[in-house]
Amino acid sequence: MTQISPFLLLNGILNEPDDMFTWTDRSERLLQLEHGIISEKIEYHIGVIRRPSRLKKLSSDLAEVINDYNMKGQRANAIAHSNGNVLMCRALRAHPGIKIDTLFMLMPACWASMEENGLNLALKRGQIKRIVCFGSDDDRVVKWGGKTGFLKWMGLGYGTASHTGLTEIDPEIADRVKQVRKEGWGHSTFGQYDVLEDFIKDEILSEVVELQSSLSLN
Repeated sequence: MTQISPFLLLNGILNEPDDMFTWTDRSERLLQLEHGIISEKIEYHIGVIRRPSRLKKLSSDLAEVINDYNMKGQRANAIAHSNGNVLMCRALRAHPGIKIDTLFMLMPACWASMEENGLNLALKRGQIKRIVCFGSDDDRVVKWGGKTGFLKWMGLGYGTASHTGLTEIDPEIADRVKQVRKEGWGHSTFGQYDVLEDFIKDEILSEVVELQSSLSLN
């Protein structure tokens, strides 16, 4: 059986760490109890108003967590939802030494352009082996939140990566970026009780096994 690398689980905004049944809590238990895979939820609480002032500190903390794994010779996989992808992009950009395996972007609220969000560079530098981006035309949260994108020059606003898909993908690394469009899915459909378990098993773990198997053959 293929040994699967650990998973880091990053929530979006308005998360409630006191709630023991959020998608990160349930995914952590599922990965560990059902699949025997080390996993760690990287939880934080952030609202719309304080978000701009806290992004730098949160992304720096995330980079430190990733580096802890790297220092032990491990590259974790990451599942990031919504604003969690903003933190991941910022962490990778500001800390070029950190490395992860596969980045699973769930309904990402980061900038759609991979030139702007830094993911082209992260892939070229070897910080990420592969990206799988799950988005939806029916993600109204990102669709409407993305209308604040004109504020990015002030360090404010949200991107549209979920609604539009990732754009400006460098041809050099295009074969390492997979985009999956989830018709009818809203911003948090993946985390519903009747969806999450099959989603983790069929669309997350299967991708990791495929990647690790292909690498072992090279």
